Amino acid sequence: VTADDMSSATLRRISTMSRSPPSSPTGEMEHGVSKRRGSTSSKGSADLGPMRRRSLHRYSVTKGSSSGGGRRGSLRRGLMAVRDLVLLERIDHDAVVQVLRKRFSDDQIYTYIGNVVVSVNPYKNLNIYDSATIDKYRGANMFDAQLPPHIFSLTDAAYGDMRFRGNNQCIIISGESGAGKTEASKKIMQYIAAVSGSSGGGDAIKEKLLRTNPVLEAFGNAKTIRNDNSSRFGKYIDIHFTKSGIIEGAKIEQYLLEKSRIVGQAEDERNYHIFYRMLSGMSKEEKGRLQLTDASNYSYLIQGNCLTCPGMNDAAEFALIRDAMKILMFSEDEQWNIWE
Repeated sequence: VTADDMSSATLRRISTMSRSPPSSPTGEMEHGVSKRRGSTSSKGSADLGPMRRRSLHRYSVTKGSSSGGGRRGSLRRGLMAVRDLVLLERIDHDAVVQVLRKRFSDDQIYTYIGNVVVSVNPYKNLNIYDSATIDKYRGANMFDAQLPPHIFSLTDAAYGDMRFRGNNQCIIISGESGAGKTEASKKIMQYIAAVSGSSGGGDAIKEKLLRTNPVLEAFGNAKTIRNDNSSRFGKYIDIHFTKSGIIEGAKIEQYLLEKSRIVGQAEDERNYHIFYRMLSGMSKEEKGRLQLTDASNYSYLIQGNCLTCPGMNDAAEFALIRDAMKILMFSEDEQWNIWE
């Protein structure tokens, strides 16, 4: 989602929540990035309502005047401190965008709307997904005033509710092209893999779960004019856990692909990554076995007049795909059947 793409329906929803904040952190997404039902309690806590109200009160915005700045100066300083848009007393497009823009300029790309996490793509690497960050959010209260909003916090709340209350959870990631949906999905799986413990073959299952990403992206992502790694598919991943919270399996329930891209691409866009990566990463002998040449010789791959992506090494990516397929237990025959 971009800072300039907040719909009026979203603002109405935020306004309603601001006027009547819930006593317990429950809710559901309406135009946001993520959605989950049920309490966001962690460590099996029964009710975080009072704690949530105390932490949120620290960020409430007042309309009163102050010396030297007046109402506008006070409001502006208050907006800069808000990390949950539910707390805004003045709910309109300008106020929401101002908060998101200020937080974005400070490299704070996540903002809460109650239990919803709004993410603004920074288009650069931020060091906020390492093991130290995972440890900070592990088992923490989602509305802890000492922890900035983060997708790890939402994921931990869902995982904790699933583990300690036995409630199935659902996290929905939505947004326009380039909003960061693919990366958000990766970070959620990264966090779950890190905190879910291990036993016997548990680590192998986690590794397989994480290695599905390069394979799915190769066959379902493509370069567009807005995004060099745009997901042209939708998927629903079901992750199964033991009663002790250890991953025991996963499956993809739905996979919806933009099939039209296979036969036609717009200017400066590519077909799916896998075609270019296969033709760049295979040896001359392997391509000879399949009677293949270079990408520039195929009509379906050149309609966008774009064969490469800046900063993307198709040959190296193909090697990663092959490694992932081995971990996912694709046999050599199965792999060749796919290439054929």
